[in-house]
Amino acid sequence: MKISIPDAIRVGRTADHKGNEVAALEILGQQVLLAPAGVLDKLDEEDWAAIFGHRLARVLAIALLSGGGLEDWTIESPTGRDVYKLGPEE
Repeated sequence: MKISIPDAIRVGRTADHKGNEVAALEILGQQVLLAPAGVLDKLDEEDWAAIFGHRLARVLAIALLSGGGLEDWTIESPTGRDVYKLGPEE
């Protein structure tokens, strides 16, 4: 089983009630972080989304492991080498 949530993480420009541009991070449709719109000039919106996606995944991994009972699972590869992402289901 593989779960995919399109547009789970979105980064883009929006505005406040006075029309001032603001950068926003949305996770599952909920605004969670805001910044001056100029920060979006530093990287593409897709790159920002990837950065936040990686950080969110890391936080979720740590939370999943904190409950105990998953001693065989780790955040790092048990082989010490890079691991490929899951391929499509057949």
